[in-house]
Amino acid sequence: MRAIILIVAIAIIMLVIYKLSSFSLFEENNIRLKAVDVPGKKYKLNLYHIPSNATNQSYIQVRLQNEEKESVLKSYERYNYLVSCKVDNKYLRLILRDTTFNKKPADTILLKLP
Repeated sequence: MRAIILIVAIAIIMLVIYKLSSFSLFEENNIRLKAVDVPGKKYKLNLYHIPSNATNQSYIQVRLQNEEKESVLKSYERYNYLVSCKVDNKYLRLILRDTTFNKKPADTILLKLP
């Protein structure tokens, strides 16, 4: 009987140690906001919201995705909301906003496409 209680106690202690060592303090998943097809190009652009953590604030990130890999083109700190985006000729036009300050208007940003 004592052996069974000892085995159960060890199993519970191991479970607690596992849970404590594998939990995440901050949200780690990036949220894909939009995928933008670029006319006449063999790649597309993915727009992500990267949540804040202990070392940085949340931001919007533009990534280029081709057949082989996805790479970061530009990160826009101080913004956490995508109002709209549009591809115009050689530019990606983004309208971004920081929703922590309600009175601050949205900013329009042009990113030259590769």
